[in-house]
This record gives sequence, C-alpha cells and structure tokens, in this order.
Amino acid sequence: MFFIAASMIWGFMVLAVEYQYILNLRAGGNPSSDGKNLVAGALIIGGWLPAIIYAGFLSFVLNLFVKKSKGH
Repeated sequence: MFFIAASMIWGFMVLAVEYQYILNLRAGGNPSSDGKNLVAGALIIGGWLPAIIYAGFLSFVLNLFVKKSKGH
C-alpha cells in the first residue's frame, strides 16, 4: 500500500514539473538545457520507478497466491 501511495505522489510531482514546463513553452519562454534535462529526468524516473515497484509488488503477490493454491 505504501508503494502505491509513494508512486502516486511521485507521479503527481512529475506531472507538476511537466505542466510548468509546458506552460513555459506556451508562454513563449525559451527553454534552457536545464529545463529539458529536468523534464527528461522526471519522465525517466517517474515512468520507470513506479513500473519497477509495481512489477515487484505484483510478482510478490502472485507468488503468495501460487504457493497457497499449491498448498505448500
């Protein structure tokens, strides 16, 4: 449950960063390389970290179910 909440919070943080970046672009701002790196980093971390956490959590839960159904 903690992992799901943490990844959701992280996802909202990533969305906020991306939203600021898009607003800056639409306002005619000239994005610096720092801004691009920030968004790229947020996308990579925000996309992969929760995915890895979910995969690990799901495999753990599935293993429990398989062990219970086999009766070990």
